[in-house]
Amino acid sequence: LQPNSHVRIHGAHLYNSGHFFHLNNNNESTNNLRGGAAGNNHHHHSENNEIRLDPGATVEIIEDDDHNHHNNQERQLNNNIGDKLGIRTVLVVRVTSSTASNRHSTSRLSEIIFGPFGTPKSQYEACSMGKLQLVMAQGSSNIVNGVIDLQVPIDHYGENAVVFQNTVDDYLQDKVGGDLMQSINHILYCIPEGSKSAAGKDNWNAFAYVGSNKVVMNEPNCLYLSTHVHEIGHNLRLVHSGRDGVAYKDKSGAMGYGYSQINGPLMCFNGAKVRS
Repeated sequence: LQPNSHVRIHGAHLYNSGHFFHLNNNNESTNNLRGGAAGNNHHHHSENNEIRLDPGATVEIIEDDDHNHHNNQERQLNNNIGDKLGIRTVLVVRVTSSTASNRHSTSRLSEIIFGPFGTPKSQYEACSMGKLQLVMAQGSSNIVNGVIDLQVPIDHYGENAVVFQNTVDDYLQDKVGGDLMQSINHILYCIPEGSKSAAGKDNWNAFAYVGSNKVVMNEPNCLYLSTHVHEIGHNLRLVHSGRDGVAYKDKSGAMGYGYSQINGPLMCFNGAKVRS
């Protein structure tokens, strides 16, 4: 790898951070220039100058001069979501830990996600002209109106959010079964505040696994429409809509700037950008 190359890890994404590792002049992988992505499918070991990937993850190496070109090219490739249309099941996981409760009730979360107006259900149906419909997951007596209440008996304060989410997965699997978890198209985790992002930030918003079925939201972002639509978009293999080199500067579509609003704004998706 050449110094200052961009190494993109496909399979995980942080909402309020960049998603490139950079190499310094010693070819050591760093994440302090644009932030960094972290997830349960890769492990970063800077002391060995390597990034270890679990099965299913992929790496793309982008030279600096081609950075914008590859961004645009990837956006166009990832905009093909024809195989993601139809009826897609959604499970909302209301998480509490041993040291923090969840401020949002199961009924409130169900209303926020599956209600008739200003919800990800209504918005994806509107944006797709009825071709993509989000429905409540079923298949377990523990799931009520698309939501499951999950108590995780550990202290999550100061814990890496990705590590905590992996622990939550273990408890969720015990409660609903691995087969059901795999069959659900989108699992939305609403976790209480207190954990930290991969960059060590307390006030992180949300992250999603690209092309997978997981969205993890930090309170109070569990209530915000733009967070839901944006992060589910990553599940559908959509990437950020940036402007002037800033990942979230574009305010013309759901994959750009995010808003801390309930039931709004009602935005859809813009077309692929072309480099001029």
